[in-house]
Amino acid sequence: MTGMTTFTAEDDTYAGFDSTGKYFGYFGLAAGAIGITGWAAIHGHLPGLRPADAVDQFFLAAMEWIGIGLFVILGIATLGSLGLSRKSRGTVTVDDLGVTRQIGERSWKLRWPELEGYVVVSGGIALVPREGGKMIEIPRFLDDYSGCIAEIEARGVGRLPPSRLKRC
Repeated sequence: MTGMTTFTAEDDTYAGFDSTGKYFGYFGLAAGAIGITGWAAIHGHLPGLRPADAVDQFFLAAMEWIGIGLFVILGIATLGSLGLSRKSRGTVTVDDLGVTRQIGERSWKLRWPELEGYVVVSGGIALVPREGGKMIEIPRFLDDYSGCIAEIEARGVGRLPPSRLKRC
């Protein structure tokens, strides 16, 4: 097999225009606003919303704690979504020299003699170097993910057990 093939990551659903991460962020901000409103009312910072009896106090305390709790949880989900999006962008080039992963201006290359194999991970595969090199993650969002893996396997790179990632 000779030549060079470049695979491009498709638009992801984690942090793009119509994405899950964006909605996590929006709902998190709304929950945070509700939580802050509950906190401000309980502590007397909103004169028009002073709790008159125990039921009102309970309602405002629930607003505060549930709103702030959801804000924190959805904030963590948003950050996770952005992390997944970052990993799923860019291109993968398979050529006669090795595999190159490029995201924006940054790129990583593993030459064929440096590659020990690959491990299947949740977001695609991870190319494992023999010694001292940096692992390269190939995202499953490539336009031809199975074609990319087939080209890598055609170069004699085989699948490794998941325990091999712990030694990298």
